Amino acid sequence: MKTRTVLSGAALAAVTVFLFGCTQGTQGIFSELEQEEKIFSNNLGDGLVAELVLLPSSGDNAPTYVVRKGVRLSQRRAVQDDRSGEGIWQVIQPPPGRTGAQFLAVTTDTLYGVYFTGGNSLSFGLYEYQRNPEANAVGNWGENLYTGETLDQITGLSAVDLTGDGAAETLLMTAYARSTGTSGPRSLVVNPHDTPRTLAMDGGGDDMRRAVVTTSGPAGAESTVWIVGNGLQYTTATNITSGSAALTLAPAPVGFSDLAVYRVGTTEWLIATTVGGDIYAVAPENADDADAWQEVGSRSGTSFTTLAVVSDGTAEGLLVFGTGATRSVVSRGLFDGAFSLVDGFPSISLREPRGNYSSTQIRTTSVDRFFVDRITPADIDDVETLRLFALTPNLGLFRADDYSGGADETWISE
Repeated sequence: MKTRTVLSGAALAAVTVFLFGCTQGTQGIFSELEQEEKIFSNNLGDGLVAELVLLPSSGDNAPTYVVRKGVRLSQRRAVQDDRSGEGIWQVIQPPPGRTGAQFLAVTTDTLYGVYFTGGNSLSFGLYEYQRNPEANAVGNWGENLYTGETLDQITGLSAVDLTGDGAAETLLMTAYARSTGTSGPRSLVVNPHDTPRTLAMDGGGDDMRRAVVTTSGPAGAESTVWIVGNGLQYTTATNITSGSAALTLAPAPVGFSDLAVYRVGTTEWLIATTVGGDIYAVAPENADDADAWQEVGSRSGTSFTTLAVVSDGTAEGLLVFGTGATRSVVSRGLFDGAFSLVDGFPSISLREPRGNYSSTQIRTTSVDRFFVDRITPADIDDVETLRLFALTPNLGLFRADDYSGGADETWISE
C-alpha cells in the first residue's frame, strides 16, 4: 500500500488574482483565457487552478487528487499500477444551494471544503466530503458544519500536524464578522467542524493562505504554528489546543509573500519569499527579531509568489520558487533553488529549471502555488518517487514526475 507525505506551497494572491472584498485571502471568480496549444493535455484544461490536495486511499478508493479550478472542484485517481492507469478529472458537484468552492483542506483522511453562495452578500459553509463506496467514483458533501453566526465570512482553511505523526489532525480556519468590513479583525477558528475555539489574530485584514508547524519558536522549545497570510503570525501548539492568547505578528521581511520550513537533521529554518525577488531565512526561535532575518538569495527583475521544499533533511537540498507579475516585472514561471549551508547559515542558489522547461508555456506565466506529492514506495517500479505540481492562474495545472532539478525533467499539463 502506498503512503504519502504531502507538502504544498501557497499563492501570493494579490499578485495574480482578483479578490472578493479586496482582501488577499479570498479568491475571486476567473474568466477563462484563450491560450496557445498545450504541451500535453489531460482533461482539466486552462484557467485558474487555485488549490490541489491529496486524499489518501480508503477502502476501495485509491489515493485521489482534488483540485479547485476557479470555483469548481474535480477529482482523479493519483496512481494505479502504472502512470497509464491514472484517471481523468471528474467534476464534484457543490452542496445544494451553494455557488462555488472557496478553500480546501485535508485532515488525516478527510476532505473539508468551504463553499459560498453569491449575491449581494456572500454566505459561507464548511462541508465534509463523503467518498463514494464505489471505487474511485465521485462522492458528495454532508451537511454544513459551521454556522458562524458572528464570524460569518471565511477567509482561509488549512490543516496542521500538532502530534508529529505525519498526519494533519487539526483544522484551522480564519474568519471575520461581516459587520466589521473586509479590513476588520480576523480570528483563527480551531476545529470549526467539531467544537470550535476562537483565537484573536494580531491586526486586521490578515487572512490565512496556509499554516506550517515547527518544533520550536520564539517561545522556546515548543511546537509553534505559523499562519501565513498578508503577514506572518504565530502561536504555540499548546495555545492552539487549549489556550486563549491572541496570535503574535512576526516581523517578516518587507514584501513577504510565502513561507516554508527547511530541515537539516533536527535543525529547522524558516525560508521566506518576497514580492521584491528576495529570499530570507531565520531560525524559528529568532523569528521575532527583525534583524535575525537574513537574505540568502535573490533574483533581480523577479517577484516571488510562493515556494516549496522538494527535498531536505541534509545540508544540500532543493526548493522551488514561483513568480508572478507586478507593475514593473513580468512573470517568469519558476526557479529551482539549491540549498546549502555557508558558515552554518542557509544559502540558496537560483537557476532556471532544465529538461523541457524552456520550451513550455509555464516559463512565461505566474505560478501561484506548488504541491509536492511524495509516494513511498510507489507501485511504479516499487521505488520512492516524487511529483511536483505547479498551479497557475491562467494555464491550468502543470506536473513534473520524479522531480529532482536534473537535466531530464519533463513538464506536462493536466
